[in-house]
Amino acid sequence: MTAFSLLLLVCHVSSAVKHTLKYYTTASSGVENQPEFVIVALVDGVQAAYCDGSNKILEAKQEWGRKVFDSDPQLYQRYSVECFENQPNLFKATISSLKQRFNHSTGVHTFQSVEGCEWDDTTGEVAGSVHYDYNGEDFIVFDVSTLTWVALKPQAFITKMSWDVQRARLKYNQRFITQICPDRLKTYLQHGRSSLLRTVKPDHVTVPVVAAAVVVLALVAMATAGGYLVHKQRKEAEDSTELPEATNLNTAS
Repeated sequence: MTAFSLLLLVCHVSSAVKHTLKYYTTASSGVENQPEFVIVALVDGVQAAYCDGSNKILEAKQEWGRKVFDSDPQLYQRYSVECFENQPNLFKATISSLKQRFNHSTGVHTFQSVEGCEWDDTTGEVAGSVHYDYNGEDFIVFDVSTLTWVALKPQAFITKMSWDVQRARLKYNQRFITQICPDRLKTYLQHGRSSLLRTVKPDHVTVPVVAAAVVVLALVAMATAGGYLVHKQRKEAEDSTELPEATNLNTAS
């Protein structure tokens, strides 16, 4: 290999950047003085949007995030409906169901989804994932290659059986990973070109984390160790306590 060819190869490798868009949705029970439902959207590790479903707060955290809302006036309204009404009810019902399934009557408990995608701006290759955690531990994950859910806990098999027959939702998750999420990521990158479209990633990237989510997870760890318990009346689970075909904030496309 000539020196010139090697130089071209090095330049190509250094200029390739993989961009990411991730949605973190967290619902909790048994936590006092903290939001029970929070969604955070991160673009390349930078907080783009934040939603507090408990206090009805939805806001863009960056100027380029606000530009995305401004470019599509109906997008903010659709996000509001999902974050303030639809998703909090679904997640809270699921927590109630899982608490009974795991025989958890008291204490701090969380149910979280992490959904997102990765896009290589050089090759155009995209990848993504959709998975759920209960109390900070892996619970169930979507397999885009087979369009099925994979139970990561014995208690998740009931959820798997329920979600595997929701064909519309399976197809939507596939489309979210391969099309919706990458397209939305590119929109964010277009509006945040100056700060997000860099050819070399910084040595250290500080990822903003919602304080409420940190507190919730910390309390879960303390409760597990017996250091912190919050007594809460046990709610009866309804037949529809599993999340239906609607998904999180990413559904508002």
